[in-house]
Amino acid sequence: MKRIFLGIAVFAVLFSVGLFLSPKEDTHIRAVKRSQIALGTVIEIQVRHPDREKADEAISQAFAEIRRVEAQFTRQDSQSPIGRINRSETTSFSISPEIYDLMKQSEAFWRRTSGAFDASLGAVIDLWGFSRGQGAVPAASQLVKALKHSGWHHVRLEEGYLVRRTAAVQFDFGAIAKGYAVDRAVAVLNRYGMADALVNAGGEIRSTGGTWLIGIAHPRKKGEMLRRLNLQNMAVATSGDYEQYFEKNGKRYHHILDPRTGWPAEGCQSVTVLAADDTTADALATGLFVLGAEKAMRLVQGTPGVHALVVDRNGGIHISPGFKAYLTD
Repeated sequence: MKRIFLGIAVFAVLFSVGLFLSPKEDTHIRAVKRSQIALGTVIEIQVRHPDREKADEAISQAFAEIRRVEAQFTRQDSQSPIGRINRSETTSFSISPEIYDLMKQSEAFWRRTSGAFDASLGAVIDLWGFSRGQGAVPAASQLVKALKHSGWHHVRLEEGYLVRRTAAVQFDFGAIAKGYAVDRAVAVLNRYGMADALVNAGGEIRSTGGTWLIGIAHPRKKGEMLRRLNLQNMAVATSGDYEQYFEKNGKRYHHILDPRTGWPAEGCQSVTVLAADDTTADALATGLFVLGAEKAMRLVQGTPGVHALVVDRNGGIHISPGFKAYLTD
């Protein structure tokens, strides 16, 4: 029997890092909250500000920025910059400084995680059908063929905002673009004077100003929280095998793929990362998930400013020392 859960992921993903529980509000400060659907999920923006009109304008501009980022990095739209690259047979492209910069960051995360994070797996991702809501196990021969056209080792970034590829690489920035969009939205809120804010893009979260209470979902007990965090001027992201998956013959197949094999990574149930920005938290949550608990914790302990909670494949919980400082009852 096969069950596909992608159809409800737009809502369930709100709990992937955190259902917003309760801000510690000053009675003189108005809390303004709005949500929209973008980036394939529900985006929630909250600010604490005494002027409702200014807060609403800032939130509107932040949502506009998220939609702009989505238009730049989506590959579902064949006319987007990434969509055009993926459809083209050309091996070299001139790209915008913004896209070039996110590609540079993607390359850095690819190196930092020894290839566990890879933004060039579009051909492999398509075979699994998660983006279409039609998850299915692909034939081994199809995976072998797709892997030949995947891998950041086929990509070279050069001066003048030029990107070259040595194979028909299909770019997919799904594991970093949401975090980047959250960072851009926070920058807009700051520009409009919203110093106390939270942006939640389906579980990719960044906060500024005061303390915000965030719940981390239990990867196997729906509706239950594994831990709670006091988040202040930090970003948090979770990658889990419970967000998009299907089951066949009693086996769970999820959307976080191992770039080395093309199959779903098997070392973890979920990984939650704390970092100064959400681009980093988003990318590393995926990379650490693929690495597995032991290698993930070693990488985190050697990376200043990054903290993690990892639930391994057997349900064991591993928490880095820095992460513990943010936990609350």
